[in-house]
Amino acid sequence: MTSRGLTIRFDTPLHHGNGYGMAGIVDRPFLQDGNGLPYLAGSAIKGKFRYAAARLVTTLGSESICGQVAGQFCRPSESEGTGPCVLCRLFGSPWRGGSLVFTDARPVAEEASLLRQLAPADKGRAHGTTIRATTAIDRRLRIVRAKHLFTTEVAPALSFEGRIEGDLTPADEQLLRHCTMLLTHFGADSARGLGQCRFEIRHQTSQGDNRSEP
Repeated sequence: MTSRGLTIRFDTPLHHGNGYGMAGIVDRPFLQDGNGLPYLAGSAIKGKFRYAAARLVTTLGSESICGQVAGQFCRPSESEGTGPCVLCRLFGSPWRGGSLVFTDARPVAEEASLLRQLAPADKGRAHGTTIRATTAIDRRLRIVRAKHLFTTEVAPALSFEGRIEGDLTPADEQLLRHCTMLLTHFGADSARGLGQCRFEIRHQTSQGDNRSEP
């Protein structure tokens, strides 16, 4: 099995939530590990790559893919002889596991060390994050809705490192690299200027030995 490094470099602050609010602290907290450091979930990264790959394959028409929605994924009985479509094969479906595993992405070593020195301002918050307040607009009246003030925990522009594990054909490799050129944001509130980033796949030849591939 081949392991490729994945670097995600953010040019703007970002929000990647855990789906749970903290009463009295923040409505939308940032996902954090047991040490209080922000990180990006591998499942979310995989979803971004799957979405980009679906757009590329559909636009280029290079391969036939299934419907990619509930009830329309490649089923084992339907793919006998020809195999599943490229998206089900790489990213999985309800009927089969994908050949690729996306690990969680964590801040690069230098930035993680700096974040550890920044004590959270409030209990429960991740290191180095800030709180932003947002409102909801009544589109009919075109005014701010009463009692609709929300808070979001935002991390500064950081660089995160993770891995993509699994064997790839040359065509699979090219597809993933094209995905990195298509993906420009990660996390929530991109319309508010959050989460602008650049993805870079790196080939890992041995543990601790990463180099960029052209």
